[in-house]
Amino acid sequence: MSKEKQQYEVLTLVTWDWLSTKSPRIIIEFREEVSLIVEAILKTWWPKLYDLFETSKKASELLDWSSIQWSNWIDIKRNISKYLEKIEKFLLQNNFPSDDVVKTIRKLGYELFNAWLKNLVLSAWLSIPTKYVEVPESLKNQIKNILLDEDELTSLLIFLTQYWFIELSENIGNNFEEESENKILDIDREWLIADLKSLWAVKTFEWRVDDDYYDFIDNRLETAKKEWTSGRSFRIREKLDLITWDVDRYYTIKRKKPENTEPSFRVCYEIEMRILKHQWVLSILDRFGLKKFREKAKDRVSFAIYDKDDHELSVKFDIDDYKIVSIEWKEILVPTVLEIETNSKSLAEYYIKKLWLESNVKLVTWSRGLFKYYSNIQVKNWKPKSKK
Repeated sequence: MSKEKQQYEVLTLVTWDWLSTKSPRIIIEFREEVSLIVEAILKTWWPKLYDLFETSKKASELLDWSSIQWSNWIDIKRNISKYLEKIEKFLLQNNFPSDDVVKTIRKLGYELFNAWLKNLVLSAWLSIPTKYVEVPESLKNQIKNILLDEDELTSLLIFLTQYWFIELSENIGNNFEEESENKILDIDREWLIADLKSLWAVKTFEWRVDDDYYDFIDNRLETAKKEWTSGRSFRIREKLDLITWDVDRYYTIKRKKPENTEPSFRVCYEIEMRILKHQWVLSILDRFGLKKFREKAKDRVSFAIYDKDDHELSVKFDIDDYKIVSIEWKEILVPTVLEIETNSKSLAEYYIKKLWLESNVKLVTWSRGLFKYYSNIQVKNWKPKSKK
């Protein structure tokens, strides 16, 4: 490929509305592999930063981003910081306005991480979608609130949303700022469905659900226990419509509120996103360092009831059949479970009474706690066969 062709490809990456009509020219022999860093630099501080790079004898050195380009998810933050130190020194030596240096470095750090994410996509032999979505600040803040100190993973999910790999789903739980939930055990499925219909509950879902849970190799998402946080869950769910056989896939991030003192409901923060490019997302997660470490499956039928006086208040009823599951090398039977999710505990308690479920055992735990509960019961009640 000729140098003219390579330079043209680089320049097409940086044609935004806010650029002047004058075509940008950088007197550097561009290589194709530096196009993403050029894009990051030009998006950071176009007029001043461009002029400095155009006239600097160190331009080739400053455009060497190989330490960032080939970083993995463990060392990317450190390598970007080292690169920014070099850029900051260059700016100060060239009398770049000191007030602008801080803003430039912060913005460039953000753009460099996005450039690394784009390189991650390209290294998986995928292409960057041309469609771009502006992610609302409210959604960004929700993701940050759930993942907390996982800045790189937070940025990845925002990136995947921006470039239309994933989108916010229509799950009513996404409308809850905080979600209260519990599990009610030993349900008669047919009786409960009949009772829900008599209360004008709306059926929202009937699928086969397969869940895959992902974490880093140190399992820090689920095992992190600090005074200001609790375990987080990163799940990819496949939903199979039992009537049409259509398949949809979703990812969910979830975190239990650590300061929750409510004994009958577990309070969580949760977001569900619909996956638009499934194999692409799996490939990107793998290169990012996330691996599947456990799975579960169930048949689910869901209903929802909205408060007649305030439609923003609602209760979601998920009726789950796990049937036989394996735990600690044992197979156990899990009877039908009702999971209630709500943004109004008082409304949920009202319907628990209406459905005659007050005396049922209730758990405020995730699925592994549920399986452990039944495992303990069945081991305790197990009796050896008598000898003849």
